[in-house]
Parts: sequence; structure tokens; C-alpha cells
Amino acid sequence: MVGWLPEQGQAEVWADSPDVLIATVPAFVGGTFEPVDGGIRATGDLRFSSGVDAADWLFVLGSAYMLVVPRVDFEIVDDWFVTGLKAAGSKGVRLDNVFGPEHRLMPTAAVLGATHHGTVWSRSSSPR
Repeated sequence: MVGWLPEQGQAEVWADSPDVLIATVPAFVGGTFEPVDGGIRATGDLRFSSGVDAADWLFVLGSAYMLVVPRVDFEIVDDWFVTGLKAAGSKGVRLDNVFGPEHRLMPTAAVLGATHHGTVWSRSSSPR
């Protein structure tokens, strides 16, 4: 999924290690994305991010945008009080007016249409 991002976003995510842990969270309900100069502002109380406690980054999956957010920009909300699946480690996530620069986001339509950055090949890098 990180490969969907522009190269600058990929480099930022993997700057410290190629083994970075990334959790995901759906933002189809409960999240808002407001376009601003240079990116978007994301706000929302999002539910069910499994393994988020160990994550360095969070991939937020929205209807219009998919955004990767560093750990310092989101809050983990301990709201997973269920009888079963306790070991899943799922928790809620709060985004409070988080700025997502263009290099860390991808329009959902580009992912669904396979026109994201990961599908772009230069002539010199393509197999011959």
C-alpha cells in the first residue's frame, strides 16, 4: 500500500527502516477530509484498527483519499471491549485536524483504477 504513494511519501515512511509497522483504519464513516493548500486536513474518531499499538504509521482508508499518518499525529483510543477477538488488539484512532501533505496521500479513485504512483514505470526501469 505504501507503494501507492508518491516516491517522497514512500521515502518518508521507510526513512528509518524497511521493516516499519503500519496499521490500517477505515474512515468511510466518522472521518472528514478537507482539501487545503498542499494536501488535506483529516479529522475523525475512527474504529477498529487492529495492531495499532505497535504501529509506527497509520494508513487511513477513506472514500475520497487514502492517507498515511505518522504515529505522532494520531491518538489511540482504547475502546475495544469485546468478549471475543480480544487478542486482535483492535482500538479506535482519533485524528484531530491532522495535516496530510500531498506526498502522503493518494486519491481512492487512483487506487481503484490502478492509476496510482506504483503503476508508473519509466522506460529505463521497465523490463526489456
